[in-house]
Amino acid sequence: MWPNLPALRGTRVYAGGWTGDLAQGSVLELLSTLERVLALKAAPLFQDLPSTLLVAIAGIADETVFASGEVLIREGEEGDSLFVVLEGAVSVEVAGVGEVAVRNARSVIGEMAAISQRRRTATCTARGDVRALVVRRQALWGLMAQHNELAL
Repeated sequence: MWPNLPALRGTRVYAGGWTGDLAQGSVLELLSTLERVLALKAAPLFQDLPSTLLVAIAGIADETVFASGEVLIREGEEGDSLFVVLEGAVSVEVAGVGEVAVRNARSVIGEMAAISQRRRTATCTARGDVRALVVRRQALWGLMAQHNELAL
C-alpha cells in the first residue's frame, strides 16, 4: 500500500509527495481522510462507530513512522496517546514476562492507558519500520465530550 519505509526514528510525517529515498526530515505522502477512515474502520476498537465519528477521529490523528527497534510505548509511563498500526508489526512486552503479543496492521495499541489515564502496562517496540496513526488523549477526550456515542 505504501512505499517501503526508511528508518525515520519517530519523525512526524508531514504532507507532501513521496520522492523515493527518504532521509531524516524528508516528506512522505500522507493518507487521505478516506484512507484514514478506512484504516480506523478496520481496527476492532473503532469498527462499530458511525462514519461521521470516524472522520472526526481521522481529523485529529497524526501519522508517524517508527524505526525498527524504536519504542512506541514504555511500560510504567503515563499514556497520552493511542496508536493505530497501519503498516508493520509491534512487539508487546511485559517486564518480567517478556513478549506477550505481536500487533500488526489494523491493531490498536495503548488505548487502555490513553482512555483511562493510567500508566502503561507494557512496552511496545517496532519490529521493523512501523507506520501508525497517533491519537492524542486530549484531542480524543475533546471529541468524546462532544459526542456521547464515542464513549469507548
